[in-house]
Amino acid sequence: MKFKIMAGAVLLAFTGCGADSARADDDLYEGYLWSVFFEAGARGPAIADSGDFPVVLTDVASQRQLGLMEANYGPYAGEETLKNKCFYYGDGGGLLSVSDEFLGRYRAGGFTLDTLCMALVSGITHDPETGARLATVQMANVEQLSQPDYLGEPGPLSQEYPVEIPACFRNGAPLSDCAFNFDPWSGARLTAEEAGRVAAAGARITERLQALLAAGKFAKPCAPGANADFDDSCFSDVESPSGYRGRAYNVGAVYPDLLPLNGFYVFSDAYALGFAYSIGADGAAGPSASMESVRLAVSGKNRATSARLKTLQVVASAK
Repeated sequence: MKFKIMAGAVLLAFTGCGADSARADDDLYEGYLWSVFFEAGARGPAIADSGDFPVVLTDVASQRQLGLMEANYGPYAGEETLKNKCFYYGDGGGLLSVSDEFLGRYRAGGFTLDTLCMALVSGITHDPETGARLATVQMANVEQLSQPDYLGEPGPLSQEYPVEIPACFRNGAPLSDCAFNFDPWSGARLTAEEAGRVAAAGARITERLQALLAAGKFAKPCAPGANADFDDSCFSDVESPSGYRGRAYNVGAVYPDLLPLNGFYVFSDAYALGFAYSIGADGAAGPSASMESVRLAVSGKNRATSARLKTLQVVASAK
C-alpha cells in the first residue's frame, strides 16, 4: 500500500508490489513524467531543424490572415477576437481564438473546437510519432522586445503554437492515442523505456477517469457560486472571462494524480471517453522568453510574409 497525502486527508491507493507499478502511479502526479522529456531533451532533436519555424506574427493583420489570434496581441488592445474562442486555463495561459476557416480544416480531420484548442496550447513543436518539426507560430510585440530594458518577460512574446497538429490529438487523449516515439517539445528520440512510461500514463488516465465517471463523478457542471475546489460530484468551468471556454479546473485539486503533464480536462458525452485533456498547459505565468527566441523575433528572419502565411494555411490541418 502507498499513502498519498492531499488536503489534509490520507488517501489509500493500491499500487501493486512491483517497482514498475509504483512508477506508473507516480507518473500520474504532476512533475514525475516530465523527467522523461527533460532527460530526452538534453539529447537534442533526432532530426535536424531547418530553422524555418516558428514564423513570427508581429501584427494583428497577419494573425487574422492565418486565422489564429492571441489576446495579448490584439483583443487586449481593443481589437475584435476571431469567432471561435479557446480556453481560459489560468492567468498566464494564452487566450486564443480561431477563425471558422482554421477550425473547419481541423474539423474535417476529426477535431472539435475543444480538442483543437487543447492541442494549440500544448506548445508542442515536434510530431511525437515521427519526430518531424511542426509548423509553429509566435506572436511578438517587436517594439517592446527591442527596448534596452527588456529582460525576457513573457508578455511581449508568446509561446510557440503549433498550427500543424498531428491527427492523434484529435480525440483529446494524446498520451494514449499518440505513439510517443519522440519528445514533442524537443524532437529527441525516446528510449523504449521512456516511451513505455508515457503509454502507461495514458492508459492509467483513461482507466482512472472512466472509473470515476462510471461512479457518477464529474457528472454535471457545478452550481454557479459553489466552492467546487474539492467537490468531485461536478466539474467547475465558470472561470472563463469574456466568453472564453472554461475548463474543469477542480480535477487537479481533488485528484492530483491525474495531472501527469500539467494540462486540464473537459467533460462531455461528445467524447468517446467522456472527457478530453490537454498536456503542457498549466496556465501559469512564464517562463521568461529565451534570448534566442527574442533575437529571432527582433531580427525579422522568420517574420510572417504573405507567402509564409499562405503556406501555414495549407499545413494547418490534421496530419
